[in-house]
Amino acid sequence: MTFTGSDQGSGMDPGGATCSITGSLLSCTPTSSDAIGATNATFGFKPNFSDATLGTPDTKTGGGPATVTVTVADAVGNASAVKSVSVDVSRLRWIQKLALKSVGSLTGAPIISSQPAPQVIVAGTNTSGDQIVGVKPTGDILWKGGATAGITSVTGNIAYDPSANVVYVLGGSFYALHVSPPQSDKYCTQSVTSGIGSPAIHTGGSAGVVLVSDFGSAPRTLNAFLPTGMTATGGSCGRAALPAAIASATKIGPPTVSAGTIYWAYDNSGTDVGVATATFSSGQFSTVAKHPLDIGTPSGVTSFVGTYAPFIPADALFFGNSATHSYYRFSSSYALDWTTTPFPGLTTLATNIVVAKGLALGMSGNPGQLYAYDKTTTTGSPKWTYPSSDVGAISSPVTASDGTIYFSDAINSELQAIA
Repeated sequence: MTFTGSDQGSGMDPGGATCSITGSLLSCTPTSSDAIGATNATFGFKPNFSDATLGTPDTKTGGGPATVTVTVADAVGNASAVKSVSVDVSRLRWIQKLALKSVGSLTGAPIISSQPAPQVIVAGTNTSGDQIVGVKPTGDILWKGGATAGITSVTGNIAYDPSANVVYVLGGSFYALHVSPPQSDKYCTQSVTSGIGSPAIHTGGSAGVVLVSDFGSAPRTLNAFLPTGMTATGGSCGRAALPAAIASATKIGPPTVSAGTIYWAYDNSGTDVGVATATFSSGQFSTVAKHPLDIGTPSGVTSFVGTYAPFIPADALFFGNSATHSYYRFSSSYALDWTTTPFPGLTTLATNIVVAKGLALGMSGNPGQLYAYDKTTTTGSPKWTYPSSDVGAISSPVTASDGTIYFSDAINSELQAIA
């Protein structure tokens, strides 16, 4: 967006302008190439409406009117009056019908990467070919893979290590596939009893470490797998000799890694529910620590692992509870910060929460919609939702550096990009 200022006295200050978007906490800095003291100056900035407060929503685009305000200043520091303008915002950027490219029944969150080339990686079911596809920003196919490794369908989130160009998949087994466009040129596998959720990358690179929760083992275990042994015909991935375990846990969730600490949910039949933490170094897990979230807190958290809700550590812990149809934020000391208003009626909590751009992003099912909450404080209600109608069985969202939010729709086999 651009705007101009004019001063007949001391002239304009090209560094003295300001801009803001109502409801947004993101920075907004206008710039100008005009000289200080010039009678006229033109300013420009790139607005980001991802956390802005919008007016009456548009049922087709999920957007609405946003208010943008600007000021200018002269060369001696006198500021102008505030000028405001209403801008019609569309959250929808594009929809890619991947079913037309023989990619069906998309599941799990898409992955954005610039390696080995700019792409959005999606996965799902394809009975006549590969199940994992890298899509170029133009919508064309960069690479495909999965069928050679024996993957018949992908039913959960995948993980991608751009430093090694390796995709990790958890299904009936654990798979590591090396990406070499236009295909996956080598892979390895490792056995799990009953893997849940998504693999989590602990350490990237050819000597990487990938973490997987095994819901079927006794006791429930967290395993460390290594992308070694990959060949064109398939090798055996490495694994750490001893997993991490909570002897009393009847359920566990998938892991998340933040700053070297591993987090995963556990549930001891509702009597002891919380988050477990550990570290991994020199091929070994540390002692596991448990942090109950249902004892001595007002949270009332019970049995949230039933939906395999992972913890998402940012500056706090975020997760979803299918029993209460709500999302939660806990502080780094495991104290409850906020709880969202429960989804009404038959509306379900469809996916784990994703934290990005000052927002905590959740997804509902029946109907399928995206809910954007303020990450730091919330009254329980979302800042915005998209769209106002049902978009099907949708994945966890992911965000790009430019603020674009991507998610996939399993029913319509669509990849959507909104802002």
